Amino acid sequence: MFKKIKGLAGDSIIYGLSGVLTRFISVFLIPIYTRIFAPSDYGVINLVNSTFLLIGILVVVGLDNAATTWYWQKEDDAERASTFSSWFWMQFSLSVLVLLAVLAVSSFLSKAILDDARFYDLFILSALSLPFTAFTLAYTTWLRVKRKPLATVAFSLTKSLLSIGFSIYFVVYLGIGLVGVFLALLIANVLSAMVALYVMRKVLDFRNFALDRAKEMLRFSIPLIPATICFWLLNSAGGYFISQYASKADVGLYQIGSSIAAVCNIVFWAFLQAWSPFAMSIHKQQDAPNIYAMVFDLYCALGGAIVLFIFLFSPEILMLLTTEAYYNAALVAGILSVNIFIFNISQVTSIGCAIVRTNMPYAVGVAIAAIFTVGLYFALIPVLGKEGAAISTLIGSLILSGYVTYKAQLLYFIPYRLKKNVFLILFMILLALTSIVWPGSGVLSNIMYKAILLSLFLVFVFYVNRETVLKLVEKLKKSNALS
Repeated sequence: MFKKIKGLAGDSIIYGLSGVLTRFISVFLIPIYTRIFAPSDYGVINLVNSTFLLIGILVVVGLDNAATTWYWQKEDDAERASTFSSWFWMQFSLSVLVLLAVLAVSSFLSKAILDDARFYDLFILSALSLPFTAFTLAYTTWLRVKRKPLATVAFSLTKSLLSIGFSIYFVVYLGIGLVGVFLALLIANVLSAMVALYVMRKVLDFRNFALDRAKEMLRFSIPLIPATICFWLLNSAGGYFISQYASKADVGLYQIGSSIAAVCNIVFWAFLQAWSPFAMSIHKQQDAPNIYAMVFDLYCALGGAIVLFIFLFSPEILMLLTTEAYYNAALVAGILSVNIFIFNISQVTSIGCAIVRTNMPYAVGVAIAAIFTVGLYFALIPVLGKEGAAISTLIGSLILSGYVTYKAQLLYFIPYRLKKNVFLILFMILLALTSIVWPGSGVLSNIMYKAILLSLFLVFVFYVNRETVLKLVEKLKKSNALS
């Protein structure tokens, strides 16, 4: 058991190194962009990106998850190639159709979403990226299911560096503003797609396309189609409501808060990249449920510490990275960091649904959570503004993770220590809230107080997990001695 978890940790570390480097470079752009773009400009970026996030999810229609599931059900290389080729050509065809549609109505979209038709070129540039992302998504998914973390990291990191490098060139050096942000992403996608096509040319060969296989995977992913809309409502629609009830500047502050919160997603992203292939690769083994339960314990302990750090020190992070115009995004950053942690619980506990090959619990859970979230948008944003949007999203994630965990347990029982981990999460949230009401008299006293709160949480984490931690250390020592 411990050897398997050690392997998962190793893959996660490799993915995490890429995430750390990419996120570090992305954070490096924040002090540059916040001195070039006003909060309202960040609001425009948020709204355009949110629009194409929805479009991108609809184009994929859940076939990436279906392809991953079918990959592990088929052990023949030809069958696996057929699975990926069938998925790719369906997504590529849909991407081209959507691109043509956006080209025809780009001015209308700009006017309807941004209340200004002059930003139509941003929608065109984003739409042009859609077909090329089909190549990169297929390639990174292929590498992950093949358990090749180093190759996955190298490809993803190179793509990120290209995007960031071109962004600096267009925005800072040439000074072409918002257009430069989206043009840089398009060029990075084109170059990455060329690499992916070359490497996967035999797998993606159209002769591997199987209509029956495509239909079979589509039937599996159909429940995810309405769920994708709900997923977008839950995670990315807040900017639209903030724009209606407040201003694009508030949308921009919400975006900066989201960017700071996303720093904690470095570890979560790394873990989730390794988690799904790892979990499915051992699901037939007898000790798999106990391994899943131990991984969940580690997720709650380490994830809680990371989120608490971001929540506590978000004001200082903003002071370090941005200008005074963006300091008001601190509380949003803290709330959304907790949201990322809570939301990803559903990604971990839904493994039971994947094992029995059903997405219905997740689809229903996302729908319920989205309905509550949108209702809360209407209720909280007019009163609390951008913070109301963050709270609404957090409550939606709580509903989603609770529902998915409950349903997944009915389908495939895993001996989670839920009471202990729920108590751990509540203690983390209590410490975070305590920092808000602290009447600190200066930066140094605030940092010292927050460091004490973080230390209390770490001590508490070790106390409630002391037996598991000690056993894990002992087993790892024995494993290293034997090797």
